[in-house]
Amino acid sequence: CLLEIANEIIYAHIHNEAVDLHTINFTELDWPFFNRLMKKHKVYLLYFPYIEKFIPNEFIEEMHSYYSLKKKTIDSFIQELSTVISFAEQNGIQIMIMKGLALSLFIYDNLYQREFNDLDVFICNHGKRTATANFKDLLVYNLGYKHIIAGREAPIHTDELGIFHEYELYKEDSYGVPIYLEIKNASSAIDESIIDDFLLIENLQMVEASGICILT
Repeated sequence: CLLEIANEIIYAHIHNEAVDLHTINFTELDWPFFNRLMKKHKVYLLYFPYIEKFIPNEFIEEMHSYYSLKKKTIDSFIQELSTVISFAEQNGIQIMIMKGLALSLFIYDNLYQREFNDLDVFICNHGKRTATANFKDLLVYNLGYKHIIAGREAPIHTDELGIFHEYELYKEDSYGVPIYLEIKNASSAIDESIIDDFLLIENLQMVEASGICILT
Protein backbone atom coordinates (compact mmCIF):
# COMPACT_ATOMS: atom_id res chain seq x y z
CA CYS A 1 0.00 0.00 0.00
CA LEU A 2 2.84 2.38 0.84
CA LEU A 3 4.52 1.74 -2.49
CA GLU A 4 1.25 2.11 -4.37
CA ILE A 5 0.68 5.56 -2.87
CA ALA A 6 4.25 6.67 -3.60
CA ASN A 7 4.20 5.32 -7.16
CA GLU A 8 0.89 6.98 -7.98
CA ILE A 9 1.90 10.42 -6.66
CA ILE A 10 5.38 10.35 -8.23
CA TYR A 11 4.09 9.02 -11.59
CA ALA A 12 1.39 11.69 -11.75
CA HIS A 13 3.90 14.45 -11.02
CA ILE A 14 6.41 13.22 -13.59
CA HIS A 15 3.73 13.00 -16.29
CA ASN A 16 1.85 16.11 -15.18
CA GLU A 17 -1.33 14.13 -14.56
CA ALA A 18 -3.97 14.28 -11.84
CA VAL A 19 -3.30 12.10 -8.78
CA ASP A 20 -5.98 9.46 -8.28
CA LEU A 21 -5.71 7.29 -5.16
CA HIS A 22 -9.23 5.86 -5.13
CA THR A 23 -8.05 2.43 -6.31
CA ILE A 24 -5.83 2.03 -3.24
CA ASN A 25 -7.15 0.12 -0.22
CA PHE A 26 -6.35 2.52 2.62
CA THR A 27 -7.96 0.25 5.21
CA GLU A 28 -4.79 -1.84 5.20
CA LEU A 29 -2.51 1.12 5.82
CA ASP A 30 -0.63 1.42 9.10
CA TRP A 31 -1.21 5.16 9.52
CA PRO A 32 1.21 5.82 12.42
CA PHE A 33 3.98 4.07 10.49
CA PHE A 34 3.12 5.90 7.27
CA ASN A 35 3.09 9.18 9.19
CA ARG A 36 6.62 8.52 10.47
CA LEU A 37 7.82 7.58 6.98
CA MET A 38 6.54 10.81 5.45
CA LYS A 39 8.39 12.80 8.12
CA LYS A 40 11.59 10.79 7.76
CA HIS A 41 11.75 11.11 3.97
CA LYS A 42 10.54 14.74 3.98
CA VAL A 43 7.58 14.16 1.66
CA TYR A 44 4.85 15.36 4.02
CA LEU A 45 4.14 18.49 2.03
CA LEU A 46 3.95 16.53 -1.22
CA TYR A 47 1.79 13.65 0.00
CA PHE A 48 -0.59 15.15 2.53
CA PRO A 49 -2.95 17.08 0.19
CA TYR A 50 -3.60 13.88 -1.77
CA ILE A 51 -4.17 11.54 1.17
CA GLU A 52 -6.02 13.93 3.48
CA LYS A 53 -9.48 12.72 2.45
CA PHE A 54 -8.50 9.12 3.26
CA ILE A 55 -7.03 9.73 6.73
CA PRO A 56 -9.09 8.20 9.59
CA ASN A 57 -10.63 10.65 12.06
CA GLU A 58 -8.38 9.46 14.87
CA PHE A 59 -5.27 10.66 13.03
CA ILE A 60 -6.46 13.63 10.97
CA GLU A 61 -6.01 16.36 13.60
CA GLU A 62 -2.42 15.40 14.40
CA MET A 63 -1.42 15.01 10.76
CA HIS A 64 -3.12 18.21 9.64
CA SER A 65 -1.40 20.14 12.44
CA TYR A 66 2.01 18.87 11.33
CA TYR A 67 1.25 19.73 7.70
CA SER A 68 0.21 23.26 8.68
CA LEU A 69 3.40 23.64 10.72
CA LYS A 70 5.56 22.69 7.73
CA LYS A 71 3.76 25.22 5.53
CA LYS A 72 4.20 27.90 8.18
CA THR A 73 7.92 27.09 8.31
CA ILE A 74 8.20 27.70 4.57
CA ASP A 75 6.39 31.03 4.98
CA SER A 76 8.92 32.00 7.63
CA PHE A 77 11.86 31.06 5.40
CA ILE A 78 10.45 33.02 2.47
CA GLN A 79 9.90 36.07 4.66
CA GLU A 80 13.44 35.83 6.03
CA LEU A 81 14.91 35.40 2.55
CA SER A 82 13.10 38.58 1.50
CA THR A 83 14.67 40.38 4.47
CA VAL A 84 18.17 39.09 3.62
CA ILE A 85 17.79 40.10 -0.04
CA SER A 86 16.74 43.64 0.90
CA PHE A 87 19.55 43.88 3.45
CA ALA A 88 22.13 42.72 0.88
CA GLU A 89 20.89 45.28 -1.66
CA GLN A 90 21.08 48.08 0.92
CA ASN A 91 24.71 47.16 1.54
CA GLY A 92 25.68 46.83 -2.13
CA ILE A 93 26.14 43.05 -1.90
CA GLN A 94 25.11 40.78 -4.76
CA ILE A 95 23.75 37.37 -3.76
CA MET A 96 22.04 34.39 -5.33
CA ILE A 97 20.31 31.33 -3.90
CA MET A 98 20.80 27.63 -4.42
CA LYS A 99 18.37 24.73 -3.90
CA GLY A 100 15.45 25.38 -1.53
CA LEU A 101 13.07 27.92 -3.01
CA ALA A 102 14.53 27.51 -6.51
CA LEU A 103 13.91 23.75 -6.59
CA SER A 104 10.40 24.22 -5.23
CA LEU A 105 9.53 26.46 -8.15
CA PHE A 106 11.47 24.89 -11.01
CA ILE A 107 11.03 21.19 -10.16
CA TYR A 108 7.81 21.05 -8.14
CA ASP A 109 6.20 24.23 -9.50
CA ASN A 110 4.83 24.76 -6.01
CA LEU A 111 6.32 26.50 -2.97
CA TYR A 112 4.56 24.12 -0.61
CA GLN A 113 5.45 20.67 -1.93
CA ARG A 114 9.15 20.45 -1.09
CA GLU A 115 10.62 20.79 2.38
CA PHE A 116 13.76 22.81 2.92
CA ASN A 117 15.41 23.37 6.25
CA ASP A 118 17.89 26.15 5.46
CA LEU A 119 18.66 28.94 3.04
CA ASP A 120 21.76 28.54 0.85
CA VAL A 121 23.12 31.88 -0.34
CA PHE A 122 26.14 32.56 -2.55
CA ILE A 123 28.01 35.84 -2.19
CA CYS A 124 29.56 37.55 -5.22
CA ASN A 125 33.05 38.49 -4.03
CA HIS A 126 34.09 40.78 -6.90
CA GLY A 127 37.67 39.74 -6.14
CA LYS A 128 37.49 40.53 -2.43
CA ARG A 129 38.20 37.40 -0.39
CA THR A 130 36.76 38.99 2.75
CA ALA A 131 33.35 39.75 1.20
CA THR A 132 31.61 36.65 2.57
CA ALA A 133 33.05 37.09 6.07
CA ASN A 134 32.05 40.75 6.03
CA PHE A 135 28.48 39.89 5.05
CA LYS A 136 28.40 37.30 7.83
CA ASP A 137 29.34 40.00 10.35
CA LEU A 138 26.70 42.36 8.99
CA LEU A 139 24.01 39.70 9.40
CA VAL A 140 25.13 38.94 12.96
CA TYR A 141 25.25 42.58 14.07
CA ASN A 142 22.17 43.83 12.25
CA LEU A 143 19.69 40.99 11.72
CA GLY A 144 20.13 39.08 14.96
CA TYR A 145 21.87 36.00 13.58
CA LYS A 146 24.31 33.85 15.51
CA HIS A 147 27.36 32.34 13.80
CA ILE A 148 27.48 28.62 14.58
CA ILE A 149 30.07 25.94 13.87
CA ALA A 150 29.14 22.25 14.21
CA GLY A 151 25.95 23.20 16.03
CA ARG A 152 27.63 25.47 18.59
CA GLU A 153 27.79 29.25 18.71
CA ALA A 154 31.13 30.44 17.36
CA PRO A 155 33.42 32.80 19.26
CA ILE A 156 32.87 36.48 18.48
CA HIS A 157 34.84 37.82 15.50
CA THR A 158 35.93 34.37 14.31
CA ASP A 159 35.98 33.80 10.55
CA GLU A 160 36.30 30.03 10.81
CA LEU A 161 34.31 28.24 8.13
CA GLY A 162 32.12 25.17 8.55
CA ILE A 163 32.99 21.74 7.17
CA PHE A 164 31.49 22.62 3.78
CA HIS A 165 33.35 25.94 3.54
CA GLU A 166 30.36 28.02 4.53
CA TYR A 167 29.29 30.30 7.33
CA GLU A 168 26.27 28.82 9.06
CA LEU A 169 24.04 31.34 10.77
CA TYR A 170 21.06 30.78 13.02
CA LYS A 171 18.18 32.76 14.46
CA GLU A 172 14.55 32.29 15.45
CA ASP A 173 11.87 34.42 13.86
CA SER A 174 9.05 36.13 15.76
CA TYR A 175 7.03 32.89 15.64
CA GLY A 176 9.85 30.82 17.11
CA VAL A 177 10.65 29.12 13.80
CA PRO A 178 14.37 28.24 13.62
CA ILE A 179 16.03 29.81 10.58
CA TYR A 180 19.32 28.43 9.30
CA LEU A 181 21.18 30.51 6.74
CA GLU A 182 24.33 29.29 4.98
CA ILE A 183 26.41 31.88 3.13
CA LYS A 184 29.35 30.85 1.00
CA ASN A 185 31.49 31.82 -1.96
CA ALA A 186 32.01 28.33 -3.41
CA SER A 187 30.65 24.81 -3.37
CA SER A 188 31.58 21.35 -4.61
CA ALA A 189 29.84 22.22 -7.88
CA ILE A 190 30.81 25.88 -8.30
CA ASP A 191 34.41 27.06 -8.04
CA GLU A 192 35.26 30.14 -5.99
CA SER A 193 36.72 31.91 -9.02
CA ILE A 194 33.32 31.78 -10.73
CA ILE A 195 31.56 33.30 -7.74
CA ASP A 196 33.78 36.36 -8.20
CA ASP A 197 31.44 37.25 -11.04
CA PHE A 198 27.96 35.75 -11.38
CA LEU A 199 28.06 36.47 -15.12
CA LEU A 200 30.58 33.62 -15.48
CA ILE A 201 28.01 31.08 -14.29
CA GLU A 202 26.03 29.28 -16.99
CA ASN A 203 22.26 28.79 -16.87
CA LEU A 204 21.50 31.57 -14.43
CA GLN A 205 17.78 32.03 -13.87
CA MET A 206 15.67 34.53 -11.99
CA VAL A 207 13.41 33.28 -9.22
CA GLU A 208 10.24 35.27 -8.68
CA ALA A 209 7.78 34.29 -5.97
CA SER A 210 5.93 35.91 -3.08
CA GLY A 211 7.45 39.28 -3.90
CA ILE A 212 10.98 37.85 -4.07
CA CYS A 213 13.17 38.32 -7.12
CA ILE A 214 16.65 36.77 -6.99
CA LEU A 215 19.16 34.89 -9.15
CA THR A 216 19.70 31.16 -8.91
